[in-house]
Amino acid sequence: MNALLAEIGRDEWEIKSVIPLTSSRTYVEGLINNHGMFQNTWGAGYGYGAPYAEGVVLICQRRVELTEAEHAEWRAAKEAKARQAAEEKAAAQRAEERKSAAKAIRDTPIENVSGGLFARARYRFDGVEYDENAAAMAAREEKARRAEEGA
Repeated sequence: MNALLAEIGRDEWEIKSVIPLTSSRTYVEGLINNHGMFQNTWGAGYGYGAPYAEGVVLICQRRVELTEAEHAEWRAAKEAKARQAAEEKAAAQRAEERKSAAKAIRDTPIENVSGGLFARARYRFDGVEYDENAAAMAAREEKARRAEEGA
């Protein structure tokens, strides 16, 4: 503890808060009833309990004098980090928007536009008619993939 306090003083730290980490030890002996099927203490007994400190948490603060150049460098690094975080957030948001647009395209139904009872089945997706449902589904998937890639 003395070495810690010496280091704190040498590096010019200020102790702002001290939080003790406490625990306790107990010893209990009870009067035991052995006359029945179960044992109990009848609520009587003697013993002791003693709290003690296992450790301590020190919250310290240190003030450092900076030159104008050091402050400007620190400020520029902080702004660059904030810019990078904003760019990453914007990129993630754009990716999420592309993903939701692709999901909306995939959820778009393919219309069955057959002419009559004996007419050949035709399918429409995005204003284009296809002879087979598989071709319409492939066109829908291709459009969703392009939307997801941002093309």
